[in-house]
Amino acid sequence: MFCSNCGEKLLEGDKFCNSCGTSVIAGQPTASHDTTIPQDTDVIHDYHIPQNPEDILLSKSDSIPGKQIIKQIGPIDARCSKFVLSEEKSAKKNLQQKAQEFGANAIVELRIEKISGVKYAFGTAVIVR
Repeated sequence: MFCSNCGEKLLEGDKFCNSCGTSVIAGQPTASHDTTIPQDTDVIHDYHIPQNPEDILLSKSDSIPGKQIIKQIGPIDARCSKFVLSEEKSAKKNLQQKAQEFGANAIVELRIEKISGVKYAFGTAVIVR
């Protein structure tokens, strides 16, 4: 499937195009040559989804200075990878990867917890501009 706005290839389960941010309507076939956007599509403009998950913004508070939250995607969590030097960095990196997969460009309310000896990262995936 391809984004109806920019023609970028979409992965199964994508809710937003990682290139331009256009909302993807589940099950609706789109073609790279079709640039029309259906009237009922929820299109959010004026924000960027980083190609590199490590560029996802992180904040321990419920906001990001200088940015406006325009959509809350929802709570997410990730555990650290096995056999790493820094469990906290690994958990954050895995959380950023998951946020990118959901079409977010930021994570607010970030917290790290150790549960049964394993570090987990928790937060809320959002779209900011």
